[in-house]
Amino acid sequence: YYNLSIWYKLTEKTKYGAYLSIFGAVITLSLNLTLIPGIHLNFGSYYIPILGDVQLLLNIPELGFVGCAWATLICYFSMTVASYYIGKKHFPIPYQVKRIGLYLFNMLGIYFFIYFVPENILFNSLLLLGFIIFVYLLEKPKTIQKS
Repeated sequence: YYNLSIWYKLTEKTKYGAYLSIFGAVITLSLNLTLIPGIHLNFGSYYIPILGDVQLLLNIPELGFVGCAWATLICYFSMTVASYYIGKKHFPIPYQVKRIGLYLFNMLGIYFFIYFVPENILFNSLLLLGFIIFVYLLEKPKTIQKS
């Protein structure tokens, strides 16, 4: 988000920065209330979660501080996407969206693979090495070959 926020400063449309901050605050507060345990209404013998739609969708009401971290990640991602699309109209910058998406997809794939596979330091290290090689192959400088 912070890297994309330059457009509203350069175009002197700083009101969009305030709008995006309020948008992010609403998301963070809503998700924090949903993901922190103990924020439930006691109704008879049932517990009714506050903001139940999001909680049922994410199905992670017992995460506590980890839930707060997920809420912050979702907030920053939402603010980044909103800033990108609003900024594209006011100050277009040719970001390499496909490449960024490729990195994000690979990073999430590695994260979930490590999360669901039993812990093995050698295997996790090989995954990290594979990701480093992947990044190097995409980002290595183009060299000019002399004839």
